[in-house]
Amino acid sequence: MQNKLVVITVALGAILLPLTLVYLLFTLPTPHSHIDVTATSTPTPLVMRATTTLDTAAVISQWYAPLIPLTLGGETLQASIADTEPEREQGLSDTPYLPVGVVKLFVFDTAAPWAFWMKDMQYPIDIIWLDEQKTVIHIADNLAPETYPQAFSPTVPARYVIETAAGFTAKIHLQVGAQVTW
Repeated sequence: MQNKLVVITVALGAILLPLTLVYLLFTLPTPHSHIDVTATSTPTPLVMRATTTLDTAAVISQWYAPLIPLTLGGETLQASIADTEPEREQGLSDTPYLPVGVVKLFVFDTAAPWAFWMKDMQYPIDIIWLDEQKTVIHIADNLAPETYPQAFSPTVPARYVIETAAGFTAKIHLQVGAQVTW
């Protein structure tokens, strides 16, 4: 009888531990305290592209955590912040994939026509430039890794840049002038 209890306890732990970790990953506050992370709506559950939740949780934990809610074109997403020079330099380079519902948000200290390239990228992406009011000012969509070393930049200064999975901007019909919130 005692052996059965041990087996049941271990089995429940093996199931509940990964679920608890995923829950904590999406609910813990971000350490980026200098960024306003007030959510205007509740984040929607993410639909993941990996073979299992644990695989996606591991990818998110290694490459994208912590995440904050971000609303873009009416879609509530989870944003991984790049607000230091090393984080902005790394960006999505060498990442295995961008999980569905996750974007990379680049925060710059000043507005400028920040240029991006596809160095060490493994998959295509869309890039969205925002001004200081978090208004979309330029969109470059479906940029393939093969475009490297070509650089892409807006014609006017941007303070923020968002990278999404390729095709996302077309899917939500994102237009210049759209507002983004986080």
